[in-house]
Amino acid sequence: MTNPKISIIVPYYNAELYLKKCISSILNQRFFDFELILIDDGSTDQSYLISQSFAATDNRVVLLRKENGGQGTARNYGLDYAKGEYIGFVDSDDYIEPDMYEVLYHNCVNHNAELAICGYKVFRNIKLAPTNLHTTPKRVFSKFSLMETYILTPLISSGPCNKLYSKVLFENVRFPSLRVAEDAFVLPLIFVNVKTAVYVGKSLYNWNLRMGSTERSVFTPKHLAAIDAVDSLATIIKKNYTELIQHLPGERVKVRLSILEHIVISDSYAQYQDIYKKLLHEISIEIKDSREFFKECPYILKKALFAINYNLLFRFKVRYVALVKNFIKLLISKF
Repeated sequence: MTNPKISIIVPYYNAELYLKKCISSILNQRFFDFELILIDDGSTDQSYLISQSFAATDNRVVLLRKENGGQGTARNYGLDYAKGEYIGFVDSDDYIEPDMYEVLYHNCVNHNAELAICGYKVFRNIKLAPTNLHTTPKRVFSKFSLMETYILTPLISSGPCNKLYSKVLFENVRFPSLRVAEDAFVLPLIFVNVKTAVYVGKSLYNWNLRMGSTERSVFTPKHLAAIDAVDSLATIIKKNYTELIQHLPGERVKVRLSILEHIVISDSYAQYQDIYKKLLHEISIEIKDSREFFKECPYILKKALFAINYNLLFRFKVRYVALVKNFIKLLISKF
C-alpha cells in the first residue's frame, strides 16, 4: 500500500495483555485509508506474535522490529518509515473510539489545519468507570492561542496520542531518546510551525492509566527530565511568543511541584529527600522573585505550602521514631 492519508504509529514493549484491543480498535476505524505501523521495541513476550496475526489478515499493517530503546526511539523509527500525509500515535495499552481518525482528519481538512486534537477518557487498569477529560466545546486555534492555551489551561496535554498531525510538522522534529518526559520536549517544537489547530470537542481516545507501571509509579532521578523540558519550552516562548514570557515562573514552579508530588505519592521521600529539598528551595526562590505573578495563582501557592509542610512533617516523624527507638533501647539496657 502506498501513500495512505494517515500513518498511525504504535510502539510496543511486552504489551501482550493490551495489544489485541489496541490494534483492533485501530483496524475497526470508520476511516479506512491509513497504514498501521507496529514497532516492536525488543519485546520478550508474545506481543510480536500478536502483531503478526493482525498483519496476516490486513495489508494495512506494517511490522517493524528494533532493539529496546524506549518509546521515543520507537516512535522515531515509525516516523522514518511513515508514508501518510498525516501522522497519528496510539500507545499499545490504550484504545480509540471507532470515529476518532475520521473526526480528526475531516477537521484538519475542513479548517485547513495542521493539527487536530480530541479529548480523552482515563481508565485505571480498565476496571473502573472512565473519567471524561477535556470535553470542552469545539475550538479553532491560531499559532499564538494554541501555545497560550497549552501553558495556561489543562485542555491540551503534552501527550502525542490524542492528536493528528500534518506530516510536515515532523520534518525537523524527532522525540528525544529519553524514557521519561520525551513528549513534553516535542509538542512545543510542533506548535511553533502550526498556523491553525482544531480542538474537536469530543473525547475519542481512551487512556489506560496503569498505576502498576514502573515508569508511571516509581520516582527516580530520570524524572527530573521534566524540568529540562520546561527549560526547552521557555527557550521556545522567549523566541516565538514574547507575550507569554510572564507566565514562565508558573511553569517552572508547576513542574517542580509535580515532581514533589511524584516523590510523595511513590513513597520515595526517604530515598530522595535531598532532591526534594533542592526542588523546594528552587520553588521558594521562584515565588520570592515573582511575587506579583503568584498572587494571581493561589492554587500554586497552596501546593507549595503542602510541599513545605510535608517536608517538615517527615523530618519530625524521623526524629520522633529515632527518639522512640532510643528510649526503648534505654529501657532494655535497664533490665
